[in-house]
Amino acid sequence: MEGNLPEFAGNPLLALLYAATYLPFQASPLRIVHSACVARLILFTLTWLAGYLVARQYGKFASPLIAAGLLVVSPLLTDLFLNPSDALFAGLSGLTFWQVLKFYNTRERRHVWQASAFLGLAALSRNDGLVLLPLFLLLSLLIALGNERTVKQAVRTIVAGVLPFALLVAGYVLLYGSVTGDFRLGTARRTYMAFEQGQPLQTLPDAGNLTIEAQHQARQVFGIPEENGYSIFRAIRRNPSAYFERLKSTLTSLPSTLLRTYNIRLGALLFLFALVGIIELIRKKAYLLITIMLLWPLHLAVYFLTFFRSGYLLLPFFIPISLSAIGLSVSVKSYHNSRYKLLLSFALVLLCVYGLADNKLAIFLAASVFLFGLWALWIVLCSRNEIVNKQLFGLLALMCLGLILREPFRSPGIRSLGSSPDEQALIFMIDNLEPGSRVVSFAPGHVLAARMTYVCFPEELRNYDTGEELYQWLIDNDIDAIHSINLLRDQEARIWGLVEGEIGVNLERAFRQDPGDIQVILVH
Repeated sequence: MEGNLPEFAGNPLLALLYAATYLPFQASPLRIVHSACVARLILFTLTWLAGYLVARQYGKFASPLIAAGLLVVSPLLTDLFLNPSDALFAGLSGLTFWQVLKFYNTRERRHVWQASAFLGLAALSRNDGLVLLPLFLLLSLLIALGNERTVKQAVRTIVAGVLPFALLVAGYVLLYGSVTGDFRLGTARRTYMAFEQGQPLQTLPDAGNLTIEAQHQARQVFGIPEENGYSIFRAIRRNPSAYFERLKSTLTSLPSTLLRTYNIRLGALLFLFALVGIIELIRKKAYLLITIMLLWPLHLAVYFLTFFRSGYLLLPFFIPISLSAIGLSVSVKSYHNSRYKLLLSFALVLLCVYGLADNKLAIFLAASVFLFGLWALWIVLCSRNEIVNKQLFGLLALMCLGLILREPFRSPGIRSLGSSPDEQALIFMIDNLEPGSRVVSFAPGHVLAARMTYVCFPEELRNYDTGEELYQWLIDNDIDAIHSINLLRDQEARIWGLVEGEIGVNLERAFRQDPGDIQVILVH
């Protein structure tokens, strides 16, 4: 809102969202708290809507309410909020996939145009949209050529898939370039930074910023970014064996990361019923639909070059949710099928054994309770009891079972704004420092929220031996205050030791909230 446009790689659509939610509260000292609250409501609604609309396109295989029930008992969407760009991209890519499925169901090309527009917005929220574009075009072509294979049809589909996306992405790049004079996307630098941050640490430091340590070790192994021209592939060519060791480590840890991401208690069941859903689609000969669903998450393969975190694996959350909904629907409909019940029971028993053998008691608990509950449900459904709608009864029973297995819900409470330590420190800085004061901090959020000038701790401070050297650096850089959070003490213990040694000498601890996680230290 102050005219500082982010480059394309800086997720401009996310910036626009928070700019819009910031406007009504810009006069409040806690405006960022209010802005984040409103934005989260918007993002939560967007992801819910995307998941439900995708599930509606599988109407002949499973009710969309089953997918809604899965989202109720699973914490997936709230976990997405750990990084708001993940939530925004997941919602917009979900709307893109919804339109792809509508194109599959109706063969009306207008849905390709709409999907391309949603994908363009998704690309402006995360760079993943650039990787997803080729997959989207491929799937659109497969659908378009499913009935009639003509060059003309293929060209029209490609145009519909590219044009709205290009107008949105290129339009922003041109706008940014006309304001700043820089027409670069910025994706190469950002991706290369992620490549360095994903470097496994060969030796874990006793104290230090692990992200910085990973970057240091990556430069020792692959060379510095400037030498590689910010090209990941050029870096890999310098030391392919080191990259393949890194890839091996990623592949080894990925299954457990995926399981934890989708909630270790419910994730195994979710993927089991997703497999049941795939088998059901194969049985119904919906081969193209299976292809669409299994190819869509392949855009995540780019993270084999950088690193995987939970938020990335949640981006296509609507795929396993929809497949699981189909699997659960089959499980209720097949209460009279003895062969199916035995096979599913055998799979659940294997999950129980795996949970015990691998010391994953959460999986054992979930699988055993679900197996018991499923058989109790099947016995009720097979009995002569008159149940008006056995399928609805069965699905409601499974939802209750899911709620039992889900981790406890937090009790709702009413927040008192300004009472938390970080909010009190923010208000203290606003009341005691001049607007624009230079404040050095581990992270910029609190400083910018207080309308101060953010200064980061440079790496050179790690090499200082005395507090006097630190104090001289503060004076040379016109620093008015130090904003300290627990991350500074945990990850930059050496720098914090220098700061703490100067308190009461050249520095004054003006604000401290026990146990001292948030501090404001004035420079004299």
